[in-house]
Order: sequence, then structure tokens, then C-alpha cells
Amino acid sequence: MAKMCMAMGIGNGAMASQADSVVSGSVKPATSIDVPFQGKAYRGDELVELVRSWSNAGSLDESFVASTEEVVCKHPEWCG
Repeated sequence: MAKMCMAMGIGNGAMASQADSVVSGSVKPATSIDVPFQGKAYRGDELVELVRSWSNAGSLDESFVASTEEVVCKHPEWCG
């Protein structure tokens, strides 16, 4: 998940490895995920569809689509 977040430009990719770990920082939480591609910023359902089209074309694995859906749709304010 951390590598995907780094690839998508979210945070610094740091994740706690144990339940009692604390990760601190001064960056405010993301309010959306925007992925720029060919002059357009994709987010929410459009982002999922873009990633799905790449998977259908054989450019990436279906598991990446599932991970993108999970990350985007854990935040209803990011969907749509």
C-alpha cells in the first residue's frame, strides 16, 4: 500500500508496521486523490475507470484496480 501511495503521489508512503507504532508528521491528510494524465486530473470513479482501462489493455494487474477501488472508495467524498 505504501508503494502505491508513493506512486500516486499520496503522502510520503510511510506506514506503521506494528499496531502500537505511531507515525507523526506535519502534513495535513489528503482531501482527494487526483492523478494527472494527458492533461486531465482523474479522481473518484473516473480514476478507477482509467486504471481499469489500463488493466484491460494489459498494462497492469487487476489487483492494482482492486487496490485503487479500495483506497478511493474508503473515502466516499472521493467517489464520484
